[in-house]
Amino acid sequence: MRRGTAVGLGLLAIFWLAAPARAAWTSSAAGSASARATTILPTGTLTATCGVVSASVKLDWAATSSPWADGYEVAWGTSPGGSYPTTATTPSLTYTTPALGIGTYYFVVRAYKGSWRSANSNEVSKSVISVLGIGTCS
Repeated sequence: MRRGTAVGLGLLAIFWLAAPARAAWTSSAAGSASARATTILPTGTLTATCGVVSASVKLDWAATSSPWADGYEVAWGTSPGGSYPTTATTPSLTYTTPALGIGTYYFVVRAYKGSWRSANSNEVSKSVISVLGIGTCS
């Protein structure tokens, strides 16, 4: 066995004992390997209710099981399952949007650490309608 391979296998054994479930090895050349984390674990189920402030939406979710996450990124838009052009970050497990215009909005949340993002949570939607000229959520 080549010397580099033995060192690589020794490191592999150490990594295997301590690695989180979401890690993977990649090999770029004979006798070399590198470890990388594939993702931050996603949040629990996202729910939405009408906010106390007219035409706002209150979002709640369960924490990610990745204890080293910095916080959560809430994203929303007007297209289901797709582009979420508006985002906000929060360290807590709840977020209330500012007042929204009339229309249907689709929301997801994801955990983040630096530039890493988890997969999106389940998507929820709420509609903002006008009642006697005042926006409200349904």
